Amino acid sequence: MLYEYIQNNFIVVINLLFLSVFLYTNDVFDKEITRKFRISIGLLIAVTIAENVEYAMSLRPEPSMMRVLMSVVGYILRPLIIYVLILIVRYRDQKARLFLIVPAFVNAAVVSTAFFTDIAFSYDGSNQFVRGPLGFAPHICSGLYLCLILVFSAHFFKERNYMEAVIILAIVLTCGIATALESVWEHEGLLRAASALSVTFFYLYFCAQSFKRDALTKVLNRHCLYRDIEKYKERMLAVISVDLNNLKKINDSMGHAAGDHAICTTAECIRKHLRKGCFLYRTGGDEFMVLCPKQAVSLAQLQEMIEDIFEEMRKTPYRCAIGMAEYHQGEEFETVCARADEAMYADKAEGKRRMEKRQ
Repeated sequence: MLYEYIQNNFIVVINLLFLSVFLYTNDVFDKEITRKFRISIGLLIAVTIAENVEYAMSLRPEPSMMRVLMSVVGYILRPLIIYVLILIVRYRDQKARLFLIVPAFVNAAVVSTAFFTDIAFSYDGSNQFVRGPLGFAPHICSGLYLCLILVFSAHFFKERNYMEAVIILAIVLTCGIATALESVWEHEGLLRAASALSVTFFYLYFCAQSFKRDALTKVLNRHCLYRDIEKYKERMLAVISVDLNNLKKINDSMGHAAGDHAICTTAECIRKHLRKGCFLYRTGGDEFMVLCPKQAVSLAQLQEMIEDIFEEMRKTPYRCAIGMAEYHQGEEFETVCARADEAMYADKAEGKRRMEKRQ
């Protein structure tokens, strides 16, 4: 019996132990992301305990209320683990939690009927599991959440976050196979193990991304800019420099939180109209840069993109200045950046003159 417990739990327990240590020692992520990872670990620990107690109860010759209780707890918590994964995947979307919790509540209501009816599941006189008409409710709920994650992966493809989309697809495939095996062949513990691996894998991905992404805006950072310059310099079309106007004034009058919001809003306006194949970087406090390879767009399309960004910024309380410089074969990148910055500062000065005339 001890051998079976070790065999069923060793990988999951070691996985959760290492992940807990990483979360405790890593202060790279914001508190909200860390909290969600901790919740997922807590749920996995609770499911592990429930499944092991339920297994111990299954060895008895007669059914017990403790086995029913542990089964209900396990069936409620398994879909919740995938739900928390969705919250981690959609960490930028605070509205996701409001409506996505509904299937989990429905599932909890269905499986809780096991205390007084056999509509979901029950145990016969010889302590054998009997699935009721609604016995697949936990698996359907888990499958629904996996489908939602799949939809979100398509969103990441649209945003050109290809690696994140691939990671999510791998999570869906792993948890989907585990859910199918549990529901069809009744191999208990597979979804728990798959969820633990998925949470750990996604955490490692977040760690890797923290070295590539700007912590505030989530766009690529300066390090990635210099890496991509070397990668695309032989086929670069143009460089675009973007600068948020009046950030110091916003910080001084409204506080740095308002300044951070202005920076994030600017990044989102640029990202919303970024042409396919172009790359956005935050290079300083309120400074952004866009690399535009030749095969991605034409100069005319870049001009349209700039106008679209200006138009999007007009929907906000903020304004920005934008300058573009065409890249010539063999030209030093610093020279192109200097010309883009020069065009940006000229645009900033022109914007100030327009404001003065209005006043």
